[in-house]
Amino acid sequence: MLRLLDSWDDKPAFVMNHLLDVLAQNSLFAALQEGLEHTDNIMRFAFLNPAVRELWVDWEAQARLRVAHLRAAAGADCSPTLLELVEELSDASEDFRRMWAHHDVCTDAGASMCVHHPDAGDLTLRYQAFSVDCAPGQRLIVFQTDPGSPSERALAKLAGLRHRQSSKSGKQGVPWELHDLDEVGQVEVAGHPATGWT
Repeated sequence: MLRLLDSWDDKPAFVMNHLLDVLAQNSLFAALQEGLEHTDNIMRFAFLNPAVRELWVDWEAQARLRVAHLRAAAGADCSPTLLELVEELSDASEDFRRMWAHHDVCTDAGASMCVHHPDAGDLTLRYQAFSVDCAPGQRLIVFQTDPGSPSERALAKLAGLRHRQSSKSGKQGVPWELHDLDEVGQVEVAGHPATGWT
């Protein structure tokens, strides 16, 4: 999986679990959210980070989709960790409480979203979710732009900016990022199985 993320230098991509924890991401996905807080979990990112309302042009619609996904996850497996996340978000966000009370359910297999990035400008991103068969409950999310569109040029601009930043910091050989090495199994890195990452 890491090598797959590594190969996509023109497509933002990440892996998440049923709690919408970001388990792994490539550098272009990280660049879309650079400088913002709570990037390790999509739900906290959406509701506990005021700046995301400027990043996501259609914030209300996107936030509703995320809540509906979490509601679907709760119906399938209402774990203590999920309940703690719902309680945390309910205490901190009136918007989350309002959306959660609607009881909408959606697995959000794919759609599009509009992003206003402070450096790259406006982008319309289409995304598709793929199940990770070797790790039940995990999904790979891949974003694309329409060929020849202003969004494609904006994404290329963002990729160029990220590459120059990585070159200055000496990280140009590591285009993917890992978080807590604790949760994902059956991943192969350079031919060797890894115990997991979050």
